[in-house]
Amino acid sequence: MRVLLKRPGSGGGSDLARRLKLCQHPASTTRRPARIVRMHQERLRDLSESKLTARRAVGAVMDINPATLRNWVGRAKRSTPAPDPA
Repeated sequence: MRVLLKRPGSGGGSDLARRLKLCQHPASTTRRPARIVRMHQERLRDLSESKLTARRAVGAVMDINPATLRNWVGRAKRSTPAPDPA
């Protein structure tokens, strides 16, 4: 009789990742991108950094790929209504 041992990292992902996925509150998955986009916008406003530098810095702090952050920022811009010119 063979006994199969489950080792971390051996197929199917880690147990920690699975547990974290189960613990995520549905609201946190929608608020997190908004919070990170605000961090990016504040960094652009306060530090006068380039967009790429701000994305890299925020991405490093929040463990987000800068390309993902760029997509979130673009989506946030498209979803906000344009200011009324009048």
